[in-house]
Amino acid sequence: MPVLPLTAVFDELPDPRRETANKLHGLTDILAIATCAVIGGAESWEAIAEYGRTKADFFRRFLPLKNGIPSPDTFERVFAKLAPGAFSRAFGRWMAGACEATGLVPIAVDGKCARGAKRNSRVRAGHAGENLAMVRRAAVALLSRAPGKGSIPTKRLKAGWDDDYLLQVLQGIPTLVVR
Repeated sequence: MPVLPLTAVFDELPDPRRETANKLHGLTDILAIATCAVIGGAESWEAIAEYGRTKADFFRRFLPLKNGIPSPDTFERVFAKLAPGAFSRAFGRWMAGACEATGLVPIAVDGKCARGAKRNSRVRAGHAGENLAMVRRAAVALLSRAPGKGSIPTKRLKAGWDDDYLLQVLQGIPTLVVR
């Protein structure tokens, strides 16, 4: 099975979940699906799970998916439990390679998250919102350098519909080439 280097970055993260018989999905599977889904335009846990179900055959090319695609609640719970520091460092290493390879300069996009503003919403429970916001910022950066004409929303739609284009988005960064 070919390995998408993005999965190698997530393999290093400690899994915040307890070892139980109910732990059905690999952490790397969850994080890789969520990252690709956000690049493809998903903006909620339900949309991430739907994207995963729609693209299950695509993801099986890179991920074991022993128990299929996780539910929206699983995505949310995992992102909420991930330590933002560990996730940030792992995701940051991946994005640093992306920025270096494409000449992007990383900047803070979401000032409210950067200064720690609190909001009373379900998405902000635990660290889910902070971690997902990081993935969203990375998706915008990747799509801004993606091949083809069109706006970022247009490229997001195309990445959501077209597996080959999604791979082009990821392969546009030398450290992310699918082997």
